[in-house]
Amino acid sequence: MRTAFSTAKPPGLRRSTALSLSLWAWCACLFFPLASVDVWAAEGAIIPLYQMYQVAGLSQFILVSLVAGPARPVRALALYNPFQAAIFAVILLSIGLQLHGREIAVLEGITYTLLLLAVIVCFSALWTVPDNELADCFGGIAVTVLIFCAYAIAVHGWPVERRLGGIHPNMLGSVMLAGFVFSQFRPGYVMVAARLTCFVLATAVSSRFAMVGCALAFLVFEVTSRRLGGRLALLAFAAVAAALLFPDMLFGMLALDDPERNLNSGFTGRDEQWARAMAAIAESPFGLGFKRPDTEQAGHNGFLRTLIEFGVIGGSLIVAALAAIVAKALAKPATSRDPEGRRIAAARAGGLTALTFASFFQPQLFNLGDIHGLTMMLLLFGVRPCRSNRMLD
Repeated sequence: MRTAFSTAKPPGLRRSTALSLSLWAWCACLFFPLASVDVWAAEGAIIPLYQMYQVAGLSQFILVSLVAGPARPVRALALYNPFQAAIFAVILLSIGLQLHGREIAVLEGITYTLLLLAVIVCFSALWTVPDNELADCFGGIAVTVLIFCAYAIAVHGWPVERRLGGIHPNMLGSVMLAGFVFSQFRPGYVMVAARLTCFVLATAVSSRFAMVGCALAFLVFEVTSRRLGGRLALLAFAAVAAALLFPDMLFGMLALDDPERNLNSGFTGRDEQWARAMAAIAESPFGLGFKRPDTEQAGHNGFLRTLIEFGVIGGSLIVAALAAIVAKALAKPATSRDPEGRRIAAARAGGLTALTFASFFQPQLFNLGDIHGLTMMLLLFGVRPCRSNRMLD
């Protein structure tokens, strides 16, 4: 029985709170420094300084996960479905692909791969907390993005010519898409404000993959989180009406009337990059290992880079497993019995759909140094124990 003196948080809640704070800090380390990239570029120190923040964020997250995270995180591996287990196994076995080239490159590749596996396990353990704590954790990431938006605009003003200060439009778009995805896990006006802010800023810099990704996440969430009804029909009618009444605004948002962009920076404009990636795959069909390919080889496409890193067989298995996980996620909300559980399942389905699309325009599916890779891993390896109201112990 709880008494007037039993005000302390239970151990499980304290652990999940510590892990949430650590995850928010890691996310902040990934995108708050972006507001200073123009200053760092002038000093010629952009890469070392940004890497310093990346390492700091990752290190503290792993440390907190080991010390204060859910106990026995390896038990989360037992909750993997066959597709999640297959991806984990391919990444683990890919350590053997690192044994080529200079010794320092081999050591770095193995270290990166082991860190990737450790982060995946920590992310899976995070999903074992109760629904309300998970929603608060992911909602906190959205709030962190919202604070970043306010800070960046205060420092640089409103975006001009697709630029918010020195931040690359697609880099900002990745942050906006992640913020939009995480905001759907939790209800409330603050989350609505986060979604609006993320979509408006993605539009202001004309990051097309982010705009389409936000729309996909919203559409999938609305379809799967509730029964089809008047609200969805009204939203569809409003979207079609807006496109018909304001075509110039739509063309401006998508930059279709820009002769330097039109469709050339989308699928068709990347054919040369993708051709180089296909050549790299043909040259090394068994894979080079995680983080080993050069940036120029990967075609700025997460799926192609996966084939280069893990080989035709391993990479194809990862891509096929990813597609199966997305399909299972889309079907999951209909089986949820409580509203909060259905909301989380629908938000995950929408997020995975949006990120899968965005991965055609992002350099990696899995990455320890950018918000896109972090978000993809966090949602892809989400697991739920049978008794979702209890943390694994």
